[in-house]
Amino acid sequence: MNVKKTYENKLLATGQEIAMAAKPVDAEAVLEKEPKIRIEFDNHAQPMGPTAPVKKIFLASEPSIPRKVDSIVSDTDLKAEEGLADLYYNGFSVNYINRLLSSGLLGVSRDRKLVPTRWAITATDEVSSKLLVEKVKDYPQLGEYLIFKESYLDNHFIILMIPGAWSFEQLEAWYPGSAWLALGYEPVIVQDHEFYKGRKSYASKVAGAYYAARLAIAEYLSRVRRQASIIVFREVHPGYILPLGVWVIRETVRNAVRKKPLKFTSLEEAIQYIKNNLQIPWKEWEKASQILKFLGTQKTIDRFL
Repeated sequence: MNVKKTYENKLLATGQEIAMAAKPVDAEAVLEKEPKIRIEFDNHAQPMGPTAPVKKIFLASEPSIPRKVDSIVSDTDLKAEEGLADLYYNGFSVNYINRLLSSGLLGVSRDRKLVPTRWAITATDEVSSKLLVEKVKDYPQLGEYLIFKESYLDNHFIILMIPGAWSFEQLEAWYPGSAWLALGYEPVIVQDHEFYKGRKSYASKVAGAYYAARLAIAEYLSRVRRQASIIVFREVHPGYILPLGVWVIRETVRNAVRKKPLKFTSLEEAIQYIKNNLQIPWKEWEKASQILKFLGTQKTIDRFL
């Protein structure tokens, strides 16, 4: 269907009701043809099962739509970013919000349109984390070096928090045989970062995973009311053979920062721990990291002064 003509389609209107529901809705569907028995994988979204074009959908139960959601969706003068932020601050999950955005339910009426799932997921993570980061920048700086560690589905994370002004960097090492690097003999490291003033362009190398991790980190710093310079190290080993979506990154980092961190009195001590817990040689990480280069430059300047 035409992504901009969301008001003309009864099938979509029913789908939007389902998207707005806070709980699962019973529905019956009439399909135009038999479903294709296949599973589709995407690097940003969860796997999709058998699919088929839908002819009609009937709701078999009344959708339970939160009053706040109904109010924001009904406000056709509210920008999508403002509506998204309002929903996030009112405790709605990012999964629920990106469903609304994907279904063309947010934004000024003339601009509303269907949004591809992967775009909606990243937009929700990006906007929500940016709002939190602006608040985090007003908090006192962290007083010690912290390390968090977590693994899930052969994704191994080490998160380093350094006392200082807000900055964020994500370094990812993909091993041959993993979801994004089927061929080759050596791991490939990709990197994206931002300093205090933030980014003006999309994090194209790490892509949606960057904003998913940034959201989890910003939530933690907002919770402890501190700001810091953050480096996320991620090693993706061959056991992660199928892409499952950026929720893997967001939820694994969330789980990591829920745990009690390791504390260090110096950056050198923290780095020594990281060296002993990452498989790729430290010199490769150090060469790729822009924040570590910046800290090295600062140390040289401080020594000179």
